[in-house]
Amino acid sequence: MSAVLRAEWTKARTLASTFWLLAGAVAATLALSIAVAAGQNCPPSGCATDPAKMSLTGLYLGQTVVAVLGVLAISGEYAVNMNIVTFAAMPVRTRVLGAKAAVLAVLVLPAAVVSVLASLVSGAAMLPGRGFTPSHGFVSLSLDSATMLRVAIGSMLYLALMGLLSLGIATAVRDAAVAIGLVLGLLFVFPILVAFIHNAPLQRHLEQIAPMLAGMAVQETVNVASQPIGPWAGLGVLALWAAGALLLGWFVLVRRDALSEGAPRYVLNIWFGFMRVTMMLADHAQVADGKLFISGGGWSTCGPGPTPCSVAVIFHVPWQNTNEKVQFSLRLVDEDGHPVIQPGQQGRPQPVAVNGQFEAGRPPGMTPGAEIGVPMTFGSVLHLPPGQRYTWVLEVAGHAEEDWRLSFATRAAATPASPAE
Repeated sequence: MSAVLRAEWTKARTLASTFWLLAGAVAATLALSIAVAAGQNCPPSGCATDPAKMSLTGLYLGQTVVAVLGVLAISGEYAVNMNIVTFAAMPVRTRVLGAKAAVLAVLVLPAAVVSVLASLVSGAAMLPGRGFTPSHGFVSLSLDSATMLRVAIGSMLYLALMGLLSLGIATAVRDAAVAIGLVLGLLFVFPILVAFIHNAPLQRHLEQIAPMLAGMAVQETVNVASQPIGPWAGLGVLALWAAGALLLGWFVLVRRDALSEGAPRYVLNIWFGFMRVTMMLADHAQVADGKLFISGGGWSTCGPGPTPCSVAVIFHVPWQNTNEKVQFSLRLVDEDGHPVIQPGQQGRPQPVAVNGQFEAGRPPGMTPGAEIGVPMTFGSVLHLPPGQRYTWVLEVAGHAEEDWRLSFATRAAATPASPAE
């Protein structure tokens, strides 16, 4: 696991976007918090505003930057298909996701500490001069009270959990734009619903289950007992959302092909370039009990005339390609690369070709990372003219390697014997 952590840490710290986003989260949080605090005044008669929440208003903006960082932690790899290399080097995907979550939390927490403490310090410096004083019933914004410690620590954990929630959603959907849209929708749709629903019990219930509304309850310092949900309970709701998103992401990650639909051909070259294939020509071959039985194998000349021909193939499937359907095709071409036509069913001429798919399972007890052999045979009787060259061409997911070809030749026609004089 330490190697996976080091790999993910290296990837994260070598991306310029990581630290730009972290700096953006700090700047956005602090700037908005100062702007809101500067525009507030509490008259001598009192007001219902919570100074702690007001000082941390910037978290509404900062959390969106953290959400983008969480999404890009994995969707950035899918965008350029680097996830293929990641899973080839580290085939246990559970460890990869766990390492990404750990690295993301380690990156976000220091930024959260700076954002929250700076916002609270600015609020403590500005708000008392605007009427938010203990004499008006407000708590002091200094961290020497249990209430403010809860607000500070809870707000830091809030940002970290928001990053993990975004990581889980991005793992499930892959696409960065879709993931960011889903995260922002999940955060801001609930407050909109609460604002438009006039049923008080339903409003209260929505505030108790909404990830942002419930999570922000950890900042409450005014009328805490009358809030829809308690401070730590609200943060627990957000933690459940984050855990659920990561669980969904893990479930999809370990069951879905690493290769994105519509990936360009060079990506297929990278992905299936790790697959080895063993091929042999034989008079007869068959598969029984997962084993390959060959009779009269290894020839490179045949005929002329009707010739029994079997192609024995073993696909050496990499661990990361197991439990996934893999498409293949096998076709016979002449020396000019044209399809070889032979009589098919009911005597109709058709190309000599086989198209199909296979799926290599993971037998119990197999060491992660081991190759899985998948044997197959393809038999036919060929009617080929003498003195020609032919090649069997194998393609996997539309990709062919030079050593995925078997060439052979038909013998020249026998010269008729001269009549005896």
